[in-house]
Amino acid sequence: MDTLECWPFPGVDTLLKAFERNCELTPNAEFLGTRTKDTYEWVTYKQVKKQAHNFAAGCVKLGLIPNVQAEGKTWRFMGI
Repeated sequence: MDTLECWPFPGVDTLLKAFERNCELTPNAEFLGTRTKDTYEWVTYKQVKKQAHNFAAGCVKLGLIPNVQAEGKTWRFMGI
């Protein structure tokens, strides 16, 4: 029986893994842009990764992400 694999790259099966792959391969490539009149101002994969890390660290420091005990492990979840 044939199977259809729909992964763009081996081992890339989540959005997070796809983002991390792009951060490793092309950290200085334009990723997110904001339109200002007729032009775009871009931030790179590297900049977005740093901003996400800083945001998460700030949320942890402010106690906004409580520890949850489940399955014998400690987890932290935050929905945005």
